[in-house]
Amino acid sequence: MIDEHGPAADAQPVLRAIGRVPGINGHLPDRPAWTCAAPGCPHRWPCPHARDRITAAAGGDRVDLSITMAQVLNVAVVDLVRVPGDHDLFRRMLAWTR
Repeated sequence: MIDEHGPAADAQPVLRAIGRVPGINGHLPDRPAWTCAAPGCPHRWPCPHARDRITAAAGGDRVDLSITMAQVLNVAVVDLVRVPGDHDLFRRMLAWTR
């Protein structure tokens, strides 16, 4: 569960915004494990489909894309600190935005 008063609470609007990305079609994070919630999608989130749609929604603005995904990373860190495993969050959330 997200701390409603901590830094991750500031990133909550970004998750709602991602849910409104055209063509995202259910490829949203299934929290707290951060796998893709779309039926049949075997990937951790953001899956390739979500990356494509989020990139398209940024309209080529890589800075905006990186800021958006840094806000998402902020939420993921709070969730995944309690989930065992190698999450490689920088690669998952930010490295692909360059």
